Amino acid sequence: MFVGWTSRSFSILSQRRASSYSLPSPVQPSFTQIAIPASFTVPRNARIAYAFTIPSSSSFLSSDFIYASSDASPSSLENPNSSFGIHQQKGSFNLNLKGENVNTAQADGAAPAAGDGGVSIPASSSTSVASFCRDTSNSLCLVSIRDEKAATVTFVVYSSSTGWVGIGTGQSMTGATMFIGWSNGGETVISQRSSSGYSLPSPVDKTIFTSVPVPAGVNLPASTKISYAFSVPISSGIASTTSSSNFIFAGSNRAPSTPSSASSSFGKHEFKGQFSIDVSKLGQSSTGGAAATSAVDLLLIHGIFMFLAWGVLPPIAIFVARYLKARLGHAWYLTHMGLMLFGVSACIITALVCVEVNLAPGKTRFITTPHGIIGVVLCFAIYPMQVALGFISNALFSAERHSVPWWDQAHWWLGRSAVLLAVVNVHLGLMLYEASAVIVGLYWGFIGVVVLGVFGFLGEYRMKGAVHHVKGGFHNEVSSTPTTERLMENNEQKAAGARLAHSGSYLPEGQRV
Repeated sequence: MFVGWTSRSFSILSQRRASSYSLPSPVQPSFTQIAIPASFTVPRNARIAYAFTIPSSSSFLSSDFIYASSDASPSSLENPNSSFGIHQQKGSFNLNLKGENVNTAQADGAAPAAGDGGVSIPASSSTSVASFCRDTSNSLCLVSIRDEKAATVTFVVYSSSTGWVGIGTGQSMTGATMFIGWSNGGETVISQRSSSGYSLPSPVDKTIFTSVPVPAGVNLPASTKISYAFSVPISSGIASTTSSSNFIFAGSNRAPSTPSSASSSFGKHEFKGQFSIDVSKLGQSSTGGAAATSAVDLLLIHGIFMFLAWGVLPPIAIFVARYLKARLGHAWYLTHMGLMLFGVSACIITALVCVEVNLAPGKTRFITTPHGIIGVVLCFAIYPMQVALGFISNALFSAERHSVPWWDQAHWWLGRSAVLLAVVNVHLGLMLYEASAVIVGLYWGFIGVVVLGVFGFLGEYRMKGAVHHVKGGFHNEVSSTPTTERLMENNEQKAAGARLAHSGSYLPEGQRV
């Protein structure tokens, strides 16, 4: 392995070897570190860049490579033998060192492109070529050809899948322009679609593509079951002419319900992913790479902490405030405040950090989906207002009050509204994450238990409803007897019953407790 990092203004390069999945150990270097060749332009957003040469006779040279990276710096920047933490991204790629035009990257175990096919379309001063392949089985491969003279970008998609395959712009289904294809006998059907969320994409009324034959320079592998080609105007913006372009892909071995119709419905994908290609540089051929996968599922962690922040801690805090004032005394307020102020805020911060770390460069934060918009409103508007109302209610509290003031009631209803909105938003998050029906069902089952079992049966029925602190003590919404007196009476009755039972005396049938 060759591992590099930046120390001050220069690069450190370390050769390593690993015998297992642990920190690689330094070995005697067999490389020569050199300046980055002038023919290679380092992107402006690059933070680490280094170049080195190794003898062509090196025994470890092959066409298969792995890669890994992390945003955490090594413990000793100036020491090539420094230790460093576990990777945050990893994957593998194929690099043909014989000079052939094959160079494919993929994330986390995906294999090289092209299989037994290949691309033999030379780039010229008015064209550029980029290709991508998901794996060696050619489950989804793509060739993109930009032609500046024709003002078009041609996409060739081919796959060993037997159902359908498609590509789309951007990094998620929401708002993507998608091109999905499948076989219909000896013909191929191409359908342009769009989606506002994670559901079956809908056919568009006005398409922007033109179906074209597969260019002669694209050699389809023998395993190909689906192949189609189409051109779009450069002005459509489907592929960027100034930088790399992000795409999503998906496919399935299950055929659409009506293969002859471009408007046919089809089942959920069996595989999916993201990749990027670059056709912005005329005269160059390049190979795209699949989006690297994180060793930690940050979106899952985000979901777990948001579920705790809105689905677990608030119901507990509300239950304490609504039903346990008389039983806990002043401790009810400390418990309620601690859960809502420290517990909820800690969970929200953790969840938002997970989103920030997972955010792709240049992608808009939060406001691209209904889930994100509602989350912003909850975390940055409603939650701070609710905390403020809680402190105001406490500061204005008077033991001599005869009824519950409006600011207390505003605090109640804002909290209830927040929890209700959060319950819906968690469901939207599960849909974005494409959670299974089992997980979604368990979530709503949990909500049902909390609402009907905990609050409905235990709180309202068994505990006789909410308890309010007004002049004369704690009063219950259902019972006319002050809650404090009722608790004292219950305790006295239980004590009397215990004394009588201990002495061997019995109460008449109608007076037993």
